[in-house]
Amino acid sequence: MVEAIETRESAQGHRIFAGSGCRFIEYQITAKESDVDLDGFFAATKDESRGAKKHAVTCAPKNESSDYHLHVNWYVFDSDFRLAVEFCKGPIPHAADEHEPYAEQFIQWVDRFFAVKVHTAEVEADFRYPLSKRRCRFPLPIKANIGPGGSEATVDGISFATPANPEGVSKVYLTQGSQSTTIHLRARRPLDFTTFDPQTEVAALDQVASAVLQEEKQ
Repeated sequence: MVEAIETRESAQGHRIFAGSGCRFIEYQITAKESDVDLDGFFAATKDESRGAKKHAVTCAPKNESSDYHLHVNWYVFDSDFRLAVEFCKGPIPHAADEHEPYAEQFIQWVDRFFAVKVHTAEVEADFRYPLSKRRCRFPLPIKANIGPGGSEATVDGISFATPANPEGVSKVYLTQGSQSTTIHLRARRPLDFTTFDPQTEVAALDQVASAVLQEEKQ
């Protein structure tokens, strides 16, 4: 494994989800094989398949006060290296063989293997808000005869495109339940390994998700 990285976040704890409705945010990037030190990456991750099949790992936070963990997977396809990093709300305990990189350090750790530092990432993010605070502007749920054989069904969700692309968001999926409203966002956003801050990312997309909904008066 490569040398350890100590960051302010890993030393003191990093709370990226605090104050938001976000439950997870995932970044998917694609890079040319020639732009990635694959020998170094596969050696560091002990991936004996060298990306021939999807390889997945989980990264726990170094500090127990950090409020997230990571799910990471990668593979090689058609001369491209594809990497997905999902920031999930809530810490998880260390595995018996847990080691570097930890959740707070992963982006800095993986940076060293990429010759190109800025990528356009495909982003998926999920948010949930209690109905007491925010609800859909569209009148959900509604009854409609769209079930099997024209039977009545309850429509509890909608999806729509956002041509203005606020914060890179192009598609919104919204479901309103009896207690909460769930929003899933699909976006394309720049990911710069050298300046990436997940807390800023969560806050930016939380603003978009919140703006889709109507705030309830307390």
